[in-house]
Amino acid sequence: LTLHHNRWPVHIIQDNQESRHALGTARIAALSLSNCRLIHVDPDKPQADSMAELQALRALQPSAPSRYRIRRQPGADTLSTLEAIVFTLETLETPVRKLGSMLATMDWVVDQQIRYMGHDVYQSNYQDKEYK
Repeated sequence: LTLHHNRWPVHIIQDNQESRHALGTARIAALSLSNCRLIHVDPDKPQADSMAELQALRALQPSAPSRYRIRRQPGADTLSTLEAIVFTLETLETPVRKLGSMLATMDWVVDQQIRYMGHDVYQSNYQDKEYK
């Protein structure tokens, strides 16, 4: 992993259960950015009002579909946590910081998982699935 020095702080609020997934992209972001904080929360416990406000945010308009091929996304226009962070930082930071190595790390992890599960399992579980 390459450490990227970002001026804009990144705060990732993650469900405790999601943090147990070995292939989560939030961990890649937290390890790759110098100014990043990963916060784990229990969704069953009441949170501050600002947590509910965060769920309403959907301001990103990705220019390409998600590269995170081992997860069924809720929609065609959704991104993984890492992709959303890279897209946002490359939009906000001046001069533009190229964060492609973070996506390359994610691509490598995804490729390894697909190789581990086998092409048939990958195809039946993840390819050609309709968004719900």
